Amino acid sequence: MTTQFFGLTVSYLFVFGILGLAGVLLRSGVVDAFTSRKIVHIGVSHWWFIAVYFFEHTFIAVIGPLSFIALNYISYRKHLFAAMEDPDHEKNLGTVYFPIALLILVLWSWAGELSFTQGGIAMAALGYGDGLAALTGKKFGGTGFRAPGGHKTFVGVAAMLLAVFCVSAFLLVRANTAAPILPIAGSIALVATSTEIMTPWGLDNLTIPLVTAMLTHLVLPL
Repeated sequence: MTTQFFGLTVSYLFVFGILGLAGVLLRSGVVDAFTSRKIVHIGVSHWWFIAVYFFEHTFIAVIGPLSFIALNYISYRKHLFAAMEDPDHEKNLGTVYFPIALLILVLWSWAGELSFTQGGIAMAALGYGDGLAALTGKKFGGTGFRAPGGHKTFVGVAAMLLAVFCVSAFLLVRANTAAPILPIAGSIALVATSTEIMTPWGLDNLTIPLVTAMLTHLVLPL
C-alpha cells in the first residue's frame, strides 16, 4: 500500500511537472498556446504507464483521474492553467473529456476486462496520435478537407496514422504478443484516425481512446 501512495505522489509530480514546463515555455514565448496544449496532451498520456507500474487497487488508481476531472473543469471555467486551455476557453470541454476517458480505461483495465497493454495503446493513440496530428497539421498545413471533426489537413491525417501505428506496434512488441503486429497496428491506426476525423463537438478526447480500446479488446489476445 505504501508503494501505491508513493505512486500517487509520483503521479501528481509528473502531471504538474508537465503543466509547469508547458507553462514556462508558453510564458517565455518559446511556444504558442496551441503548442503548449499539445505538449500537455501528449505528456500527460504517459501517466498510464506510471499507474500500471505502481497501482494494484482500483480505488487508488482512480484517484488521479477523478481529481483531474474536477481540477480540469475548474481550470476550464476559470482558465487557471493557460498552458493546457484554449484561449477561447468556452470552445469545448476537451481538457475535461481527457481524464474522463482515462477514468473509464482505468476502471475497465483494473477490473480485468481490458489488459494494461490495450489500455496503453488507447491512451497512446489519443496522446501521440491526436497530439502530433494537430501539431503537424498546424505546422505544415497544406491541402485539407472539411469533416465532422472539423477542418483536417492531409499532412495531419498522415501524421496521426503514422504515430498511432508506431506506438501501437511498439507496445505490442513490448507485450510479446503472438498476434500479427503490423496488420493489427495498421488497423488500430486506421480506426483511431477515422474516429478523430468523424468525431464532432470536440468529443475526440473521449472517442479516440474508447473506440481504440474496444477495437484492441476485440482483436488482441492479451
